[in-house]
Amino acid sequence: MAKIKLPDNQELEYPDEIAKDDETLRNALAPYVPDIRNAELKRSTKEGVLTVQVVKKAGTKGNEALASLLSAPEHLNPAVVMHQRLSEEKPPIAQLMLMKPEIDKSIKAARDEANEVARAGQCLSDCEPIASSAVPCGF
Repeated sequence: MAKIKLPDNQELEYPDEIAKDDETLRNALAPYVPDIRNAELKRSTKEGVLTVQVVKKAGTKGNEALASLLSAPEHLNPAVVMHQRLSEEKPPIAQLMLMKPEIDKSIKAARDEANEVARAGQCLSDCEPIASSAVPCGF
């Protein structure tokens, strides 16, 4: 029987046939060790006993999209700002015609922002879920 040493100082025993192969061992441990897919497996043999040390690898918990969203400054969508301005000022048609380039610029910026938010959302949806190491309050 091989000894499997987990990162949380637990020690398990598995048949040598399972412990010898990375993929077989990962499949056997997957239900119990959430990070096993990214872990490094170090094998050693001492006195005829195979020992496999499971070493956690630091991984990303999310990705650049999440970091970008968290660091982004808070602001209103440019189209919303323009709408508020026009609602307050209620300019006559002639002035609206003169403001057309500014209005168009606000609309373009709003569409660009909406596309960026959609891309970030898709990026977050595509991330592989990772179990949290902390239990939220109330659970």
